[in-house]
Amino acid sequence: MGCGGSVPKVIIPNPEPNTTHKALIKKKGVTLRDYEVYKDFNTSQKWLFIRRHNNSPLLSTTRNFSYFLENFVRSQGNKEGECLISAKEEDTEIKIDTVIAHEDSDSSSDSADSVDWSGTQPQASFYYSTEMRWRKTLKTTIYADREQQKKIGRLKIKGKGKAVKYFYEDEDDEGDVKKWTNCIKQIKKMKYTLFYGNKEKREGDDHSDYEHEIPIKLKGKFRYQKRKLVSDMFTVTTKEGQKGGFKIKTEVHPCEHPSLALLVSCLCAEYGPSDILHGVKP
Repeated sequence: MGCGGSVPKVIIPNPEPNTTHKALIKKKGVTLRDYEVYKDFNTSQKWLFIRRHNNSPLLSTTRNFSYFLENFVRSQGNKEGECLISAKEEDTEIKIDTVIAHEDSDSSSDSADSVDWSGTQPQASFYYSTEMRWRKTLKTTIYADREQQKKIGRLKIKGKGKAVKYFYEDEDDEGDVKKWTNCIKQIKKMKYTLFYGNKEKREGDDHSDYEHEIPIKLKGKFRYQKRKLVSDMFTVTTKEGQKGGFKIKTEVHPCEHPSLALLVSCLCAEYGPSDILHGVKP
């Protein structure tokens, strides 16, 4: 799972409940797989570590990560700290519905909420296109332990949008017919929700098993490089630098589970529009 970063000279105590916490979360290392967490946005105060492990088979195109929020309290020879909370990506659901088909140069649409696909007109002697709506759901289960046996919550992220798939057909100078396709995807809406706190009686693994439902709102227009999400537990902003460095600033509001808020804020920041679009193949 990686080396886990160097241990700081001064080990800062774990996040205390019912206290405001500010943290800068930065991707670490050449592979940018793990995260280092700095207290009060100060890079001289290394505080916690988020270890990310890919559970997918080698060369797989699907993502299936586990996350472990650790402190830097390590026994001799151990490269892992104490695990405060963990998470594991679970199910991904994708549904695609055909809306309307266009043939040849007929690019007008009778659908009430058609998308402006300007700039996507294919250059071919003949084509037809299919307009579709798509929906995708990402689910991540939250655990109280490293072994991921004690479920305490679930993060659910939904996205929806539209797509147009063009089917091209053209004839070259020698009379040979060539065919190809191109797909243009557009995301229209994203929704984040955190469920946590187990009820006394559990009858399944539905969201009704959790006591609390926390909506996480995406403020303003969502962007690939910069986003802001707000909830009762935390406020998080993201920024992606020109050289690929990804930074997350989180302010955890006073709550009983600050470690939960820190980890979920990182997950929400990481799950952006590109992650929702990935795997949507009309």
